[in-house]
Amino acid sequence: MGEHVAAERGIALEAVKEESPPEGLYGDIVGLRVTFASGASHRVLGTRYADRVPRIVRIDGFSMDIVAESGSDFVVIENRDKPGNIGFVGQVFGELGINIADMSIGTGHDGKALMVTRVEGPVTSAVKTQLKTRDDILFVRMVKMPTYTVD
Repeated sequence: MGEHVAAERGIALEAVKEESPPEGLYGDIVGLRVTFASGASHRVLGTRYADRVPRIVRIDGFSMDIVAESGSDFVVIENRDKPGNIGFVGQVFGELGINIADMSIGTGHDGKALMVTRVEGPVTSAVKTQLKTRDDILFVRMVKMPTYTVD
């Protein structure tokens, strides 16, 4: 089914079987690499544990463990790996009335960190505007997880 949806949207799918999971990961891992016309690309790895809930375990080399809950809103933030950034993000969300349901932070990638927050409630452009006021915040992306059912 996924192949048909991808084809309708002009997306090429390619299955690549790796003999072993990427370093530091165990079990069945599903990966997705998206390459844009500009040449930029992103790789996301995921798995399901015994609870059968999908989880994101790596993004672009940053290790993490965050529930990829159906229909959830996420804010993905790349920042310089310095003290105070997590508190700043929490403060901004609090001031805007956004509750953080889950957060995972991957560090150690060229002095940078990747923070993925699953939030409750809609995320407006005000979040991005407020977060970008701090020099250590390098980029902010809002992501909406598609709706799915767990079998």
